[in-house]
Amino acid sequence: MTPFDDVRRSEMSAAGACAVGQAAQASDPTRVTTDVVTLMYPYLLAPTTYQGRGTPYYRCCLGVRNEDRETINRLFDGVRAAIARGARDNMIYGIPLPNGIVDDDVIKSFRLTIHSGEMEYPGDKRFTPYILVNCKTYQRPDVVDANCQPITDPDAVQHGMMCRATVSFRTYNYMGTRGVSCTLHNVQIFD
Repeated sequence: MTPFDDVRRSEMSAAGACAVGQAAQASDPTRVTTDVVTLMYPYLLAPTTYQGRGTPYYRCCLGVRNEDRETINRLFDGVRAAIARGARDNMIYGIPLPNGIVDDDVIKSFRLTIHSGEMEYPGDKRFTPYILVNCKTYQRPDVVDANCQPITDPDAVQHGMMCRATVSFRTYNYMGTRGVSCTLHNVQIFD
């Protein structure tokens, strides 16, 4: 299976499997459970570092199909909730929030970990059908199979597998750079 074909796409219903995740999002709007997405560049069971330096961390990229508007809307709702949570007196990091509302113009003033595959990799048709969500964590995420059994073999998690993930968003302001980071919590692998 190539990472970008739909032949082995899981047909598991999101309604039953995501009920717990959607209930968690209701209590914490910055926490989002995706529907079935494509797992790209996973480092979920063995940590990596940036250019061999710094604190080791776990990471992956989630490829959400452009047609999956429900998941994309939930992700951006999580971003809006994170920005609204960081707001004080209708301002966040010096950016005014008119009437305390986080609109698209406010979101555009933050660096996001959510990107269009077409914009991120221009000319590469493999990424065109995806919205890419880069997420990482310093604590090992829970990784389970379709039957919720823990996966411990790093070779069992590969690029291109179909999965469902739980992520959360938070704002940061580091040396004048404002952004919204994405933290990975759980991954359920279906392949």
